[in-house]
Amino acid sequence: MSIYVSCDENATPQGGRHIAQRALAQVGSWRDYNVIMDNCHQFSSGCVTGDFENSDNFLRLLKYRCQKHMDASQWRVWDR
Repeated sequence: MSIYVSCDENATPQGGRHIAQRALAQVGSWRDYNVIMDNCHQFSSGCVTGDFENSDNFLRLLKYRCQKHMDASQWRVWDR
């Protein structure tokens, strides 16, 4: 399995401690997961923006949100 990392145009990883903290704050919470209407893309967008009730339920919408909030214009496979 490959893990993709959001990067800027120079392939520098983008993110932040506040994004990770939002994700950690959701540990133990529950959502009514639905592959179309309430999915992992929305969760990831919520970690980026703080709005977990967003409508970014498709990858292209998540990528747009990441570009807007983190200047992430590329997605690179993480080379462990």
